[in-house]
Amino acid sequence: MDFVLGDYHNRWTNFWGAGHRTPARTLRIISVVLFFLSILALVGNCLFFFQGAGAKPTGRVIVVATFVVVMISILKYAAIERCAVKMDELKSYKLAVTGAVLSLFDILLLPFGIWALVVLFREETKNVFNHHRMGT
Repeated sequence: MDFVLGDYHNRWTNFWGAGHRTPARTLRIISVVLFFLSILALVGNCLFFFQGAGAKPTGRVIVVATFVVVMISILKYAAIERCAVKMDELKSYKLAVTGAVLSLFDILLLPFGIWALVVLFREETKNVFNHHRMGT
């Protein structure tokens, strides 16, 4: 079967096969919003610490645990966003799959991660990544 780039973009117009760009851009937007919300949570955690919660031993444990969880979330959302950029630009199939799998570990990103994986595992999407990588 000969591959034509235009066929890929014209054929996949339904929800699950909307091409690689729709799930990539959805993951980018949501991960950026969650990234900034995590930054706000980090600031709130610091304010909570400096308002006296750090004086009590249980308060310190809560603040440190929250800080660790929020920092992991910030790194996760940044990684998902970078991987979604690679998916949108057709730069790296492996990073695109990595970002989609990483999004499965977040309840808010779960449906979009599944959607991205469904689109990424289609043969047409793999062909587009290979076509773009070879530069032909």
